[in-house]
Formats: sequence, structure tokens, C-alpha cells
Amino acid sequence: MPLLTRRELTAAAVAPLVAPLGYWLALTVYGFVRWQMEQRKYGVRLPSLGEILRPLGPILLVGAPVAWAAALAGIPVYLVVHNEGVPLGAGQRAVLVVAAAAIGFLVALLMAPGLRGELFSIPFPLWLGALLGVAVGVAFLWLLAR
Repeated sequence: MPLLTRRELTAAAVAPLVAPLGYWLALTVYGFVRWQMEQRKYGVRLPSLGEILRPLGPILLVGAPVAWAAALAGIPVYLVVHNEGVPLGAGQRAVLVVAAAAIGFLVALLMAPGLRGELFSIPFPLWLGALLGVAVGVAFLWLLAR
């Protein structure tokens, strides 16, 4: 008997994509807020849709493999918490979301030194890693429930 059902495997493969998409969304919102402030001072134009979507490709290219690798750490947690054939209770779902937040935090902690360089830096604060971990955990549970 396999460790994970087809539905669980699908959820484990799709849910991690929420992390790079959420990171792109956070950067987009941050950029829009910054634009609002700059617009008032300097009359800076609003970026085009192409300029907004342009970072999405590189973010997915780097972020998806990282998110999938991090999800591999979440599978053992799921297997320990979940009783086969029994729906997840509220306590089990809470444990999974907290574990996902911790995994996201650790990923941000491990990646932080490599994202700061002389030529350019990529902002990835620890709180954002934890928040993206929560988003992945919730997406995983949502996909399981469907």
C-alpha cells in the first residue's frame, strides 16, 4: 500500500507553488505601495502589465524547486499527524499549518545569506517565509478537502 494517495500526492505537488506565487504577489503589492508614495512626490508612472508579470518567471524558476524541496520536509509531518482513512481534525490541521510555518521560516533562514550580494539582493524576510509556509499548508489542506 502506498504511503500517499493520489489526492495527497497531487496536493503535495501543487500546494508548494503557492509560495513563489505568494512571493511574487507580495513584491507586486510592495511595489504598488511604493509607487503610490513615489507618484505623489515625483509623478512616477504606473508600471505596465508586462513589467508587473516579468519577475514571475524567474521567481517561479527559482522558487518552485525550493518550495517542492521544502514540501518534502512537510510530508513526514503529515504522515505522522494523519491517521489513514480518518478525516483530519482541527487539531491535526493546526499542527500541519504550524509545521508549514516553521518549514517556511527555516527555508527563509537558510536562504537569507545566499540572497544578499554585492551586485543585487533579493528581499526574503523570515516573517515572509513563515507566512508563505502557512499559505502552502492551507493550500495543501484545501486541496485535500476537495
